[in-house]
Amino acid sequence: MGPTTEGSAFFSSPAADSVAARYTEPGDRVVPEGTFVGIPAGELRYPDPQFCTERIDALVGTIESLQVAGAEVVVVLLPIHSFVREQSELHTVARQAVVDAVGRVGARLIEIDGDYVDDETFDGWHPNETGQARVSTELLDALGFG
Repeated sequence: MGPTTEGSAFFSSPAADSVAARYTEPGDRVVPEGTFVGIPAGELRYPDPQFCTERIDALVGTIESLQVAGAEVVVVLLPIHSFVREQSELHTVARQAVVDAVGRVGARLIEIDGDYVDDETFDGWHPNETGQARVSTELLDALGFG
């Protein structure tokens, strides 16, 4: 599950308290009582989202650098929760831009099908153990190890 935050500055920060209060169960999107220091449920993560083409340029540059060095590059597009995607059309635009960019530079693309469901993610983006297990299984299958 990654490194622990216990004992770190984050562990005792308002952000940690906010995360702990909001995401105690898979799929939780409930604003806790009291002062909230994170993004309230129901609000967009980015109130005025805009597509950033520089990130696509950086992705292409990274892939090309790896290819020049002799690496076989595999880009994996992970699912997101439908709750997240429905907040902004930019997720669809960004995903298509990645697909197009990867195709232009000849890297391999693996798309993990389907959306995360409530019991697979903490916050719509980040998978919990159930989501990680599904993604890992599908990725291993796509790579020919399943």
